[in-house]
Amino acid sequence: MPNIPKIDYELGWRNITDFETQQLIIDEMFRIAPAKVAFGVDLLATYLKLRPDDPRRICEHDYSEGFFRHHGKGKGFKPDQQLGKNQLYRWWRRACENLGIEGLDLYGGTRHNSYRHCYNG
Repeated sequence: MPNIPKIDYELGWRNITDFETQQLIIDEMFRIAPAKVAFGVDLLATYLKLRPDDPRRICEHDYSEGFFRHHGKGKGFKPDQQLGKNQLYRWWRRACENLGIEGLDLYGGTRHNSYRHCYNG
């Protein structure tokens, strides 16, 4: 048998929140972020079977034309292009900062939060 070294580690915990705070953050995202970004985060919070990377792949041609127009919010957004890898998370952080919410990441505030409330009461 090979000699496998012992690795010391400590598990971390994700912060979650209540539905009211989650909705405040999503509402703030619809106020400050491009529609495509806010819609993607809302999808993550609503549909638990979506994979975390799925919403960023939504393009204009997937839905009605004009729904995802950018209206000057967000540098580098081009019509009918996927979002960059970190766009959802960056806008989530901005919305949290605007609301004075600290330590709540996108995954914990959408997926973990919704899952806990749906399946654990």
